Amino acid sequence: MNRLVPIVALKTLLPEMPELPEGLTRESDRALWRAMLERLPAVPTRDVDGHYIFPLAVSFNLESINLKDPQLYVIFPYPLALPDNEWWQISQDTWDHDDLAIHFLPCWG
Repeated sequence: MNRLVPIVALKTLLPEMPELPEGLTRESDRALWRAMLERLPAVPTRDVDGHYIFPLAVSFNLESINLKDPQLYVIFPYPLALPDNEWWQISQDTWDHDDLAIHFLPCWG
């Protein structure tokens, strides 16, 4: 099962981990982080009427979805999708065409 949020989080954070000061990390840690990054699956996308969107996962339980749009975590808090890269249009299409997008209804009420 490809879970969008953990994949995006790891693809955002792992490239920066080996750049931490050497006094804070070991070479074995840096090697592990580089190997993990190479083994990560691709960021999942799904075609909806000709628009690629970020799905939450390949499969999930609809009853457990919260009242927010975690499929847009690719923008915040994990900035994988930025206005100057390939993921930005997919983020916009996710907002416009994802049938599960809730568009930030209050979830702590």
